[in-house]
Amino acid sequence: LEFWPACSSRHPTIFEVHEGGWKQQESLRQGFLSAVSRPMIREFFITGADDCVNVLALEGPLVNS
Repeated sequence: LEFWPACSSRHPTIFEVHEGGWKQQESLRQGFLSAVSRPMIREFFITGADDCVNVLALEGPLVNS
């Protein structure tokens, strides 16, 4: 939620998070295995007018317009 005020939008928007995001925070937890087993995993922050979601993936999202 700390990202939401600056990133909210009436139109869906996709941000790639390079540092300071959810992945970095979760990587500090001992049980977060993706940090070790998938070091190339990327984080995306997808926003809309009323919702947002963080996505961890090996490839960028495909967007249909």
